[in-house]
Amino acid sequence: WTRNGASMGDIEIRYSTDGGTTYPGVVVANVASAALSHNWLIPDAIDNEVRVKITLLSDSTTTSASTANFSIKARFNVTSPNGNETWFVNEARDITWTTGGTVATVNLHYSTDGGTNYSNLISGAEANDGTFSWTVPDAISNQVRVRVQSVADTTVVDGSNANFTVKGTVAVTSPN
Repeated sequence: WTRNGASMGDIEIRYSTDGGTTYPGVVVANVASAALSHNWLIPDAIDNEVRVKITLLSDSTTTSASTANFSIKARFNVTSPNGNETWFVNEARDITWTTGGTVATVNLHYSTDGGTNYSNLISGAEANDGTFSWTVPDAISNQVRVRVQSVADTTVVDGSNANFTVKGTVAVTSPN
């Protein structure tokens, strides 16, 4: 923020998730107006109509608010497979991820072309619990990646950071 007036006191910063109709969320209750910025630990308040408002504590009529809405979104971080692993066809392996924010359900996809296309559905509308037991398909490639995507907001997505490999196996059955 900016300020005009060198002797201004402390301010309060609040946020709204209804486009500025109300500001119930407190970012910081008391900070020096001379600071001109404040690091905000973003809350789990996923919304597309977020605004912030700054108010001078000594005079509540001295205030300024965002002129447009911004979004708070969730985020994912795929932790496995995240690249350079080798998994085998028909093997049971866990896909794992972490989530920042509240996301009820996710879609899981895989790519065999290094993440250019994720047209292969692993599972749809899965509960977002950070893990999915996957039976590795017959998709032999050294350019496989997985991705996790929010069902409610398809722009919230993360995939493997690098390619992993899916290989087939052989076993001698006779003579044994």
